Amino acid sequence: MKAGANCLAFGAGVGGFLAGYYVRECADRVRQGRSPIRGLMRQSPYHRLFNFIKSSLERGRPDRSALAERLGAATGLDLDRIAGPLIAQWVQAGLLNVEGRWLDLTLAGRFWQVTLTQNLLDWLEQSLRECHARQTDPPHMSED
Repeated sequence: MKAGANCLAFGAGVGGFLAGYYVRECADRVRQGRSPIRGLMRQSPYHRLFNFIKSSLERGRPDRSALAERLGAATGLDLDRIAGPLIAQWVQAGLLNVEGRWLDLTLAGRFWQVTLTQNLLDWLEQSLRECHARQTDPPHMSED
């Protein structure tokens, strides 16, 4: 599921993905005679990139070159410029070691992997919002 495959989940309070949508389901609703679908949300246009990042970090050894290449191809952003400060902070905190092209999560990093992943995705989404905002800002008029 974390790699972005279609997944229909069944059970109380579970979620899955189907055709570009995140589906939140709650089995208790069926007993009440209501639809089991509790929520439906369109995935980000960058969901393939984000799924790649999630699955890479979950394996504990992301390929920095592959991350940089996919980020650049999908968004035009530079991994080192955008996420370099965050990665450096993780190294300093003992959560990650940089070994050539590999980002190796330490034991502590593996414990915090879900949080690290979410922080990286939030960081990238914020950078994308700022980038899009700069591109759509109207030109400033001079007062001449």
